[in-house]
Amino acid sequence: MAVPKRKVSRARRDKRRSQVW
Repeated sequence: MAVPKRKVSRARRDKRRSQVW
């Protein structure tokens, strides 16, 4: 939720912080 879908690269590294995917 903290990272939008556009920043998927960062969300991939922070999988625990962004449990969106």
